[in-house]
Amino acid sequence: MNALSEKIVEEAFALQQSLLSPSIASILLLSPSNPCSSQRAVTTALCGNFLVFSLKFGVWLATSSHVMLAEAVHSIADFANQALLAYGLISSRRAPDALHPDKIGCIMAIPRKDLLVFDICCRYICLGSGATIVHGIQNLWSQEQPENMKYAALVIGGSLIIEGASLFIAIQAVKKGAAAEGMKVRDYIWRGHDPTSVAVMTEDGAAVAGLIIAGASLLAVNTTRNPIYDAVGSIIVGNLLGLVAIFLIQRNRHSLIGRAMDDNEMEKILRLLKNDPVVDSLYDCKSEVIGPGFYRFKAEIGDFSYDILFFSVFS
Repeated sequence: MNALSEKIVEEAFALQQSLLSPSIASILLLSPSNPCSSQRAVTTALCGNFLVFSLKFGVWLATSSHVMLAEAVHSIADFANQALLAYGLISSRRAPDALHPDKIGCIMAIPRKDLLVFDICCRYICLGSGATIVHGIQNLWSQEQPENMKYAALVIGGSLIIEGASLFIAIQAVKKGAAAEGMKVRDYIWRGHDPTSVAVMTEDGAAVAGLIIAGASLLAVNTTRNPIYDAVGSIIVGNLLGLVAIFLIQRNRHSLIGRAMDDNEMEKILRLLKNDPVVDSLYDCKSEVIGPGFYRFKAEIGDFSYDILFFSVFS
């Protein structure tokens, strides 16, 4: 398994070899990861979404377009989500304390409360989705035409460039994360241990799709002079926002209840330990993913090979 440092396992069980009775091994494992790529993706998306929200909000004031209001809500929801992701990444590097003692080197696992806050923010996106859909439905029969369409077109074009660049960086971060864990990109999106780059990629992808929908809606309004397409675009963007929220909630809910390591990862750890000549048998093996690239592993060592143990200690 690419995601496991064999050196950590060997050093942890070197301590067990000094014991003369069966014991329980409980160790903290660190997998190779690239936190810089996730941090870069989150920071880029955070700055980009703040700029895009400001532009969209200004255009909504100038045009009174329902779909531009939906896009502004979309961007502020993404900004709030990514602000919490940035907070989680920063808090994962703070010094350990009595409440969060788990630490390897100078990096501590992300506290589960941060994942809970992230889950709450996903639910906030659901609320934004509902408000956007209701607003669109209420204005389906409105006869008010959006004004200053050229400003909306300029903002949509500029936002596509900004969101597209952010999406490209997020995709690269996801690919690096998948390579670090030895997984296919599709599997990593659903089961990877680092939710940050996946969340940014999902939100940026939805943002690009939303901008295309908004552009198509306003183009239809301008061509047909029928304002119903503006409200329809708002409803579609609201549904898109809800789908993103549902995906992120489902993707991260396992982290809130303590997910075990994947079976293939667990098997490779057990194979490493059983290949140690000192260890004869293992019982009650358990694991937990406690953060991106961090695992807690516990196993009861039922029997030692005392001849090899004696030789290792006293040689």
